[in-house]
Amino acid sequence: MWSCPPPRTSARSGAAVGPTTSTSAVARADVHTRPLEARPLEYSVLLHAPRRIVAPISLGLTDLVGLTQRVAAEVRAGDHEVVIDPSRRWYQRIQGDDFVDVWLISWATEQYAELHDHAGSFGALTVVSGALTETRWTAGGLRSRKLRAGRSVGFGLGHVHDVANPSPTPAVSVHAYSPPLTAMSYYAPDSDGVLPRLRRTRSVLVEAGSSEGIG
Repeated sequence: MWSCPPPRTSARSGAAVGPTTSTSAVARADVHTRPLEARPLEYSVLLHAPRRIVAPISLGLTDLVGLTQRVAAEVRAGDHEVVIDPSRRWYQRIQGDDFVDVWLISWATEQYAELHDHAGSFGALTVVSGALTETRWTAGGLRSRKLRAGRSVGFGLGHVHDVANPSPTPAVSVHAYSPPLTAMSYYAPDSDGVLPRLRRTRSVLVEAGSSEGIG
């Protein structure tokens, strides 16, 4: 069983960044993802608070995975600037509307996203370069898997995970969420000596376009 480290500071898990060094020779602001066909539905999710949030859902897991793969191909082709910041995670919102958010993230050594969920949003990621370690909560406790360059995974409702780069080589990934994140919770493993369980440490509401919870 994977052992979750104690709570870490936010310096390496991501925050607003200052001047950094670009690793891309080509940096363009245009995005070449094909237009998305909006299929608005509604999914009602009860958060860990006395509040019910109803959000539109336009993309399923298959569509989200395909979207991250297409954007990852653009990144590899040099269509999007990538910055490696050794002090904290760097991220850039590439696409955003009422139905989906797409983020480009770089991970220097030992940078990570805390153990979290995505509330009422589906998610997906594709690793562009390097490798990431995803530690996810299962019925048997925390389990880890290595996601190498080219690997894509989707996250259904209730998925709780931690994403990190423990290797000496920087990693780059593309993440998508539909509908865009509106709330999320953070967790820590807990045990009563019999069965593994999660303890929620805090819950937050996420503003449109915020980088809170990406990863």
